[in-house]
Amino acid sequence: IGMSMFTLFVGGTLLDNLTDYTAILRTRAFTLFWVFLVFILLSSFTVLNMLIGVLCEVVSATAQGEEERMTVSHFKEKLTAAFEQIDTDGSSKISRGEFEDMKNMPHVLQIFENLGVEPHHLIALSDSLFDDNDELDVQAS
Repeated sequence: IGMSMFTLFVGGTLLDNLTDYTAILRTRAFTLFWVFLVFILLSSFTVLNMLIGVLCEVVSATAQGEEERMTVSHFKEKLTAAFEQIDTDGSSKISRGEFEDMKNMPHVLQIFENLGVEPHHLIALSDSLFDDNDELDVQAS
């Protein structure tokens, strides 16, 4: 039985030395020849479907990674624009006063809302953001 399984795997699935196996079966056991051909078709389609599944998974993962990269790039661009508008003295740092002045900048608040950040929650975090420092460094990295 072990040799039969080996022959089915090597000859029927990997299609190695297929002509010799089919010639022997065709002359000695014609019914088994057709059974062997059906096995070859089923195993070939199984391997092909498995390879297509792996390929689809790789393409899907690549597309998801690219989408995440584009989302991060979009958020970074919008946040940079918002922080540039908040930074009125051009120091690339936001002081507590500039952060508090953000409440009076509806266009900046709108940018945060478009990014899914509730402006009042961000303003409530000002004590945590400016814990020991009077300025917040916002240079893009």
